[in-house]
Amino acid sequence: MEGTISKIFAKLSVFWAVFILSTAIFSVWLYAFYPANLSIDSINQLTQIASGKISNAHPYVFTLFLGIFVKYLGGIASFIFFQILLSSLIAALFAIYFYKKKVNKYLIVATLIFFWLSPAVGIYNVTMWKDVIFSQLIVLLGYVYLRFLDDDSQTNLIYVFLGLSLLIAPTRHNGAVYLLLSPLLLFLVKKINWKGLFLQVVSLGIVFIVITGPVATLSGVNTTSYVDASTSLRLQLVAAVMSSNDANITAEETIYFTSIIPKDKYVSGYRCSSIDGLMMANRSTVDSYFANNNLYQKDFASKSNQLFLKNLPVLMADRTCLVAYQLGFGMKGWYDPFYIGVSSNKMDYIPRSSFITAPFTDFFYWSIHLPQRVIFWNHALALMFYAAAFVYGIVRKSARIMGFVSIICINVPLLVLVGVSNDYRYLYMLTLGVLFLPGLILSDKSAISLKDKHK
Repeated sequence: MEGTISKIFAKLSVFWAVFILSTAIFSVWLYAFYPANLSIDSINQLTQIASGKISNAHPYVFTLFLGIFVKYLGGIASFIFFQILLSSLIAALFAIYFYKKKVNKYLIVATLIFFWLSPAVGIYNVTMWKDVIFSQLIVLLGYVYLRFLDDDSQTNLIYVFLGLSLLIAPTRHNGAVYLLLSPLLLFLVKKINWKGLFLQVVSLGIVFIVITGPVATLSGVNTTSYVDASTSLRLQLVAAVMSSNDANITAEETIYFTSIIPKDKYVSGYRCSSIDGLMMANRSTVDSYFANNNLYQKDFASKSNQLFLKNLPVLMADRTCLVAYQLGFGMKGWYDPFYIGVSSNKMDYIPRSSFITAPFTDFFYWSIHLPQRVIFWNHALALMFYAAAFVYGIVRKSARIMGFVSIICINVPLLVLVGVSNDYRYLYMLTLGVLFLPGLILSDKSAISLKDKHK
């Protein structure tokens, strides 16, 4: 009895030690950038919250969630502290998981040190961006997946797994993929049968449709006064065609597409690495043409599809270029930590000047230069680790490793197909998840035993 109590106490001590220390370390980052690092997206969402005019340009569910902190829980710094707590929770959960699996303690400590010293984790923890909490929830989903695989008696963890998937789905527009992936993983590891797979996909899909449809409408969310993601992608690809010397485009098509944006603006604004130059220079023109007019967007979709089919080499070149940037090739820097800009919106969120801010920003800028950038800010290196881990998982027939890698990496092919920018934040889950990959591989003593029949 005494030995059992000692073991429980030891495990709890590991969890709370990691959780408290992580929270303390990242709270210093918060103090340095108090009340928060803000992106253009978060400024837009703060403007919506202040005006009460909520749109779904950025997922409205996340905007409303953010509004709870801003209006009722002390402001934007309280939301950042929530992100820090979530990040600390992830570190503590994986630490105790590896501890129970008897992973080498030096590896656990090394993992935590890298986690605490990572400039990406540090700066993202104090940045208000939907992509941060989106990635945190994805890594947390990976942890829950590992936990219910290890213990058949913990059926409640399956419901937590599905619930997290439903939380992830409306956080970013591409999050809906987890409504398919999560039930599929449950089926593949024999937790549900074909009937269960069908019922879960349909049930989650219905809830998601209700949240993004009727609930949004009843809540007064504006779902039409912006250019949707599909149209933005098409504009990016049209600009690629317009900028190409080898484009196959008729005079009639040229007249149509240049009626939306002049050709010289397509050419001057086009960058394979980002749509920002094109959209920011032509935002008012594009919004006035497409916003609140679904017929125009459908007509544009039809005509652009015809254009794309004739210019597949141009589209492939654009996607290849985007992927190269997304993986970190040629990247000089991805983000300016000094970009606050809230005062221009008259919200009175003025960052505190702190003696500790300078060393943190110096550390950040140091990290984005070679050779250290390869270690801290390189998706290509992370993907190589994931690929190697997945192959290792196939060889060992390990559902743990293959499933975890799938949960983290499912967004990679999606962004290759539909991405419009090389922003590092889109694949932040790669950086966060890869930190725990060595421990996961070493903790996988034996492959999961799959049962002969579905439950």
